[in-house]
Amino acid sequence: MKTILTSLAALSAVIAALLWYKASASEVPYEPNRPGDKSAVVFYNGDHRWDVIRTAELQTKRNKRAALAASIAAVLQAIALVASDN
Repeated sequence: MKTILTSLAALSAVIAALLWYKASASEVPYEPNRPGDKSAVVFYNGDHRWDVIRTAELQTKRNKRAALAASIAAVLQAIALVASDN
């Protein structure tokens, strides 16, 4: 049982790491003709433009998923620590 719990905890930790990487690399391209974007905050890097507010919203959404996966990993590891070896 401990092996299964520890393996699931490790898997959840890897998923959390991947989700956090994906969140940190997320960007939402700026679209000047998008309806409702009257006052978008735009960052420029050469020809590359991205919408800061929408990027922050996307990163927040993905960070929540990563935090959930990390929480699951912690709970599984805690259960594995107190589980008997039988």
